[in-house]
Amino acid sequence: MKKIKIFMMMLLAVLSFAACDDDDDDSKQSIISEYTLNDQQVAAQKAKSGKDKAVLLVAFGSTWTNAFAAFDETKRAYEAAFPDADVYFCFSSDICINRASAGEHGESRNYYEPRYLLHAIGAAKYKTVYVQSLQVIPGEEFANVVAAVKKFANNGYVKDAHLDDEYLKNVEIHLGMPLLNNLDEVDDVAKLLNDLYKDEAAQGVVAFMGHGNPDNYDSFKANVRYTQLEEA
Repeated sequence: MKKIKIFMMMLLAVLSFAACDDDDDDSKQSIISEYTLNDQQVAAQKAKSGKDKAVLLVAFGSTWTNAFAAFDETKRAYEAAFPDADVYFCFSSDICINRASAGEHGESRNYYEPRYLLHAIGAAKYKTVYVQSLQVIPGEEFANVVAAVKKFANNGYVKDAHLDDEYLKNVEIHLGMPLLNNLDEVDDVAKLLNDLYKDEAAQGVVAFMGHGNPDNYDSFKANVRYTQLEEA
C-alpha cells in the first residue's frame, strides 16, 4: 500500500484538486446500475487476466471531458505500475455520477459508486483488494469511501445480492488514505506542486482549489490541511 500511496503523489500532474460542482445543491441520487451486468464484466476480465489482486481507485468525480481524460490516464498509470493487479475506477460523488452520465458538459460517461464496483470485485472473488482514495484530504467524501469498504467487508452491500461469506472471511482488504491524510505529508506535496508549477508561478499566481467540507461538518478535522498546504 505504501507503493500505491507514493505513486499517487507522482500523479499530481494529471489530477485536479477541483473536479465537480458542489453536491449541496442537489438531492442525493444514485445511478442504479445493473450490477449483475457489472459482475459479469468484472468476472470476464478476471477470467481473461487470471489475476488475484484488484485495485479500486476512488475519485471524488467530475463532469468535464478534460477530467475524464485525466482519470483515464491515471488508471493507465496504475495499470502500468501494478501489472499484477486488475485496476478499476469509480466516483464517490453521486451527483458527479449522475451528471457525467447525463453528459452535462458534452461527453457522457458512465461511472459507478464504490459499493457497486466492490460488489463486482467480490463476486469475481479476487483474493486481495486495494481501495485507494484519490481524494486530497480525508473529508466527507472519504468518509463515504470508508463506509463502503466496511459494508463490503460485512456483506452489507447491494440489496438481495449478498456475497459469499466464506470468501469474505479470507479476502484481504486494504484501504489507502487520501493524499494529505498526515501532516508530515504536507511538505512533500507542497514541494512537488512547487516543482510541477514553477513555470506558471513565475508568470503570476497559481491557485489550487479543493472541495472541502462544511464548517459544521468538518470530517476528520481535515479542512486545516488546505491552510497547511498553502503555508508550506
